[in-house]
Amino acid sequence: MGKRYWKSGNMDLNKNMDNKAKVLLYNIDEIKLNLIKNYFDENSIDFIIVERKDYLKPIVYLLQSDNSDNNYEDYLKEEFENDMALLYNFDNELLDSFLKYFRDNKIPSIRLKAVFTDTNANWNSVELYNELVKEAEYFRKKNNLN
Repeated sequence: MGKRYWKSGNMDLNKNMDNKAKVLLYNIDEIKLNLIKNYFDENSIDFIIVERKDYLKPIVYLLQSDNSDNNYEDYLKEEFENDMALLYNFDNELLDSFLKYFRDNKIPSIRLKAVFTDTNANWNSVELYNELVKEAEYFRKKNNLN
């Protein structure tokens, strides 16, 4: 995967990005988190529990190794209704392995999942969540019609 640069205003958001696989986790209960920590450790995947106050920060910013720049306002609304994960730098093999780990270990699925893309890089967590909720509703309705 080549180096990519994302810009927000004049700020180079790529300055602290690396190619290590990472997962942003939202609203994950402690039991589920404990069940998947072994997978992260065994596969050298960093995971970041995104705090509610950080939901307005761009996704790419949350993935940086140094995100000490705090020029973003805090999210003060309610917690997301569903759990959510954003997967960064997962190739197809790692993605398949991650999903298989849930099935094999009978871990309840993370309801909303996305992979990092050029499109969602500059979205904040609220935008990502809203898009995934719409997508899930679309597929739920589509499956009910068939």
